[in-house]
Amino acid sequence: MFLPILVYGLNKATGFLGKAFGTKANLVVDVGTSFADNTLAWNNLAQGGEERTRMFASVLDKLASLTPRYLRIDHVYDFYDVVKRGNDGKLAYDWSKLDLTLNDMHVVGAAPFLSLSYMPLVLSGSNEIDVPHDWREWSDVVKNTVEHVSGKDSLGREAVYYEIWNEPDLFGGFAVGGKKDYGLLYKFAVEGANQAKNVHPFKIGGPAITNFNSKWMEAFIKFVDTTDLRLDFLSWHRYGSNMADFDNDLLKSRSLAAKFPSIAETELVLSETGYDSEINKLNDETLAAIHTIATSAVVFPTIDKVFAFEIKDGPGESKYWGRWGVLTHEKFGTPTEKPRFAAIKFLNQMTGDRLTVLGQGTWVKSFAVKLGLEIKLLIVNYDKYGKHSERVPINFVNLPPGKLSYKRVSFLGNSSDKEITAENGNYVTSELLLPNSAAIIVVEPK
Repeated sequence: MFLPILVYGLNKATGFLGKAFGTKANLVVDVGTSFADNTLAWNNLAQGGEERTRMFASVLDKLASLTPRYLRIDHVYDFYDVVKRGNDGKLAYDWSKLDLTLNDMHVVGAAPFLSLSYMPLVLSGSNEIDVPHDWREWSDVVKNTVEHVSGKDSLGREAVYYEIWNEPDLFGGFAVGGKKDYGLLYKFAVEGANQAKNVHPFKIGGPAITNFNSKWMEAFIKFVDTTDLRLDFLSWHRYGSNMADFDNDLLKSRSLAAKFPSIAETELVLSETGYDSEINKLNDETLAAIHTIATSAVVFPTIDKVFAFEIKDGPGESKYWGRWGVLTHEKFGTPTEKPRFAAIKFLNQMTGDRLTVLGQGTWVKSFAVKLGLEIKLLIVNYDKYGKHSERVPINFVNLPPGKLSYKRVSFLGNSSDKEITAENGNYVTSELLLPNSAAIIVVEPK
């Protein structure tokens, strides 16, 4: 969901002019007007290709407790042995292994988000990151995938997302144009998907590149625009400890939307994100959890879906080895919840219609929702250096008259509550946030 650049700047008020030194937050929460566009963007998770097994099988109960909306997997074709070639030379399909994982998704209440990768060897004849000998066969593979997963007479999954490839700029060195042309990869995939018959509505998009490379993305959008191809969502990945990078991605996406009006209503998806794309012990620690909360606040409400990468660690030499999972691997006993797991549960409390929050800072990010008469304000203080504390002024405006309950729920901490009275619909207070901490403020009538 694109917001105009001016509106985005007012909502964020991140203080770009003061970034060299940092800008402290001064939050104003308008309770009077709400917007029904809260997509619970953070409530999606992605799993990488750690093992050629049912990665979710050992964590179904824990995964279900997060109530995920979508679960993303890649390696659909090379890990699950879907595509074969029969003795007659025609393509044949074996969905048995993939269906086990798709069923696990269904069990936990999540819809599939399938990154259609990598190239079946029977198509490329060389390796899984090469182009097919015959693009029509690639179309056929995608068509059959959509008919199997979304087909009304097959699995019958509704609202499935099909993402064309995973990090094509990295895995395969694709570009738009040239010998390894992502434009062709996408074009023939869309044509195949559009030929699928008797299927539930689904979405298809991409390109799922490693970061928001403006030149790469513009070439892709221009190709889609000039060839009139379907693009239901625009996706990319972003890892890194700097929140400014996430902000900059949003600004770059708006710039492209202004240049290509055809994508103005296109859904935006951050289909992988995390603190560090490399193995890093901080991926296992609270800093990564605060990073997850801060990321959600920064991209809210512009990004429609954010996928935390990843669900479960691969089997390392120790229980905690800096991998990306929100859960440890069962090699070391029952999978353990890491702080990022708790961060998603914490964010899940933020259901309701969006409220406008102005005056955010360099370190402190925030967003607010309203559900019935209950108002919730999430505040997070993220500092990768672990040094910055901040007492944050908060002004609630357009509150209902009468006595109100004011409660602070700290992430991985205690709760406190008090009674307040709004003067002329306003209530001014402040909250101290220590380095790398977060809290939800709950205000409701007594």
